[in-house]
Amino acid sequence: MLSILPRLHAQGRGPDVVSLAFTSAGSGGFLLVAIALFLLNVIPVVWVARDAKARAVDGAEFWIALVVFFSVIGVAAYLICRSRGGRDASRGT
Repeated sequence: MLSILPRLHAQGRGPDVVSLAFTSAGSGGFLLVAIALFLLNVIPVVWVARDAKARAVDGAEFWIALVVFFSVIGVAAYLICRSRGGRDASRGT
């Protein structure tokens, strides 16, 4: 795709939306997308780890691994299966 951009520009067609997207992706847009995707995968793992520790959930490592490998599905399963009580339901507070 990048090899035809100079030819299109030379023919007077100029850059289009697709070529502008490739240009911005090459100059930092790709990095921003990569960072966003990374954070969207790390934040749920950290949240599940902290929540499982605060609730003293048995098998917290299992839930963390589930979220690492299945992201949104793992978080949904954790939310369904965790205790229904308050933040420290196992302690009675």
